Amino acid sequence: WEGWGYLAVFLVVMLLGWILLSFRLTAAVCSSCRRFLDKNWLWVLLLLLVPLAALRLLHLDLPFDGDYMTQRVFFGSLDISDILLHRYSDQRHPQMFYLILHFFLYLGHREWLVRLPAVLFSLTALVSLFVLARRFVGNSGGLLSVLLLGISFPFLHHSCDVSDITLFVTLVLLSCLLLLSYLEKPVPARLLLFAVVETCMFYTYHFAVLVLAAQVMTMLLHARSRSWRPLWLALAASVILALPAFSDLLTVILSDIQTRQLAHLFPHHIWGENTPWK
Repeated sequence: WEGWGYLAVFLVVMLLGWILLSFRLTAAVCSSCRRFLDKNWLWVLLLLLVPLAALRLLHLDLPFDGDYMTQRVFFGSLDISDILLHRYSDQRHPQMFYLILHFFLYLGHREWLVRLPAVLFSLTALVSLFVLARRFVGNSGGLLSVLLLGISFPFLHHSCDVSDITLFVTLVLLSCLLLLSYLEKPVPARLLLFAVVETCMFYTYHFAVLVLAAQVMTMLLHARSRSWRPLWLALAASVILALPAFSDLLTVILSDIQTRQLAHLFPHHIWGENTPWK
């Protein structure tokens, strides 16, 4: 048994050495890849965007498989004045996406054309993510972020849909990027762009209030270290300009509360056999 013990110890030592060598080789390969990506990030980004764009354009001409798609095409076909004044029944989606869709519909009503805005904004979101992420994790980390978001199923689904999600993601990333850019170099043009993008974000998706809350908390936490007065003014101007969108959000919240109260009183009339209150 003594000989077998030496053999077992020898095999364990060899196994540990192989693992350490593998880690070192892996670290060396990763380090080389990282240097390559940091040096050639532009070409790698383009090589990533081309197949990601092709993946989104592959099945854009499929027939609509949901009533909401046809409804959104109808809302986008309304007069510009009706869209701007929110004279349509979709209270959960503000005006910005329908306004953009309205101009695309001048080119036609084909399925691929109606889905095209979401594809384009998904690509701008990926580029914006790279520019923002490289500030924190470098070029290689930014490229990895682009890849992970680009192939994620939920984002890919909304990128091929008649959806405002990709536009919202683009505006959120641009808003954060402009905020950081202004802090690094307080140029009035960046502050103006931040206010414009922030306002457009409020008119794109109601979850923008969560982004606003995060930005306000960040500004409050760091208010003592920097001069934030111009940013507060720009943010206040965006909120004032977006008051109609906040009014629509309040209407949606109150309507949901009333619907839930009604569903609680008459669950079988609302939920049928799938009532959560049994």
